[in-house]
Amino acid sequence: MCSHCQVMTAIKDCVKSDVQRLKEKKQNESQEKEAKKKDKRRKWVVTGIVAVIVLIGNALIYYFTPIPQAETFVPHNHPMAVAVMIDAAIKDYAQDHYGRVPESLDQLYGKYIPQQTLSPDVLKRFDYNKTSDTVYELIVRNADNRQVPDIRFTQEGVTP
Repeated sequence: MCSHCQVMTAIKDCVKSDVQRLKEKKQNESQEKEAKKKDKRRKWVVTGIVAVIVLIGNALIYYFTPIPQAETFVPHNHPMAVAVMIDAAIKDYAQDHYGRVPESLDQLYGKYIPQQTLSPDVLKRFDYNKTSDTVYELIVRNADNRQVPDIRFTQEGVTP
């Protein structure tokens, strides 16, 4: 081969290798773009799966966790709470009757004390004394049916 042909062949080889390098570069760039797209999709899929798992977990916890039941109110176990309820009922009665208090605690049943809340035998644990139309005294009895002397409910409130 002559020197001119050798130079031309070398130039063609250089041009071919440059073209090939450009093709390879474009191919690598397109592969990188595809890889980035796949990574993006994979991240969204993983995020979606985690979100679904969290939602299902919350739903399972919400629907299958037993709800603690509230303790039912037993009036005999809470005499002071009952005394407060009765005292409030007496005051409501007096407010509806021009300041006059009831003759007996039985008059409170119905409107002022719902029968499903307190039964008549619960009221027997309390001493109710009406000293005038507007003055009363409610004394609590303990489980032994003895008066609790240091706590009295009156129209002015609780007195120790």
